Amino acid sequence: MAGSGRGTAQSTDCLRGLLVAFGVLPPRDEHLAAIERHLARMLTRHPKYAMLLGPYARWYVLPRARGRAARSASTRGRARWAYTRIETAVALLEHLASLDLTLSEATQLEVDRWLAAGPSTRYEVRDFLVWTARRGHSNDL
Repeated sequence: MAGSGRGTAQSTDCLRGLLVAFGVLPPRDEHLAAIERHLARMLTRHPKYAMLLGPYARWYVLPRARGRAARSASTRGRARWAYTRIETAVALLEHLASLDLTLSEATQLEVDRWLAAGPSTRYEVRDFLVWTARRGHSNDL
């Protein structure tokens, strides 16, 4: 799609920075804004998970990121923390779909196999699994 690549995002960020510098737009936490844009992209790319992923990110990931930003300046690392949680949740859901399983049908064995077969960042999916279990979307894994 034209006009939606990384170069466009960088141009938009640069223009916004200029408008903030000249007082046309108010300042904002750019790292938090980046997390929100990342979530929107992930929901667009994976609409079948939007009903689960959207609330998880909006009610768990974003509030934690905002709370951390309120205590000290946001950093790229904190944005990466949020990206990783969102991306690992999608990766697990995609893996389960490849096995013709839903999250509610998943067992600890499938999750353990998925964790063992990939990078250590997959363990960040714990937050997502705890969140879904507490809300009745999955077993207590």
